[in-house]
Amino acid sequence: MTISCTQCGKELDRQGPDRVAVMAGFVLGDEYIETWFLCPACGAYTKKTYHDRFLGDDSIHLAGPIGKPRGDAAVALIRQCPDPLDKWCTCPAHTAYFGAGPA
Repeated sequence: MTISCTQCGKELDRQGPDRVAVMAGFVLGDEYIETWFLCPACGAYTKKTYHDRFLGDDSIHLAGPIGKPRGDAAVALIRQCPDPLDKWCTCPAHTAYFGAGPA
């Protein structure tokens, strides 16, 4: 799947420097993996959410453009977790990030 900036349309590097943070977690039995991208061309964030439903079909959703203050705050929170891809993690960052549902 190609990911493009939701503000300017530039194709983003899914495995390289444009992907700035990833967090996985459970909410009510469903798994969410949220990947944050920062566009080098315009500075906007795009968030990709993979939703693995316990009952139902999986889905992928792109959100954005997300402004720098909100995106920076989400990325900073994710970086506080010792293992952001551990969907079972209960650290304060995971709890704050997924406490009220996906960010």
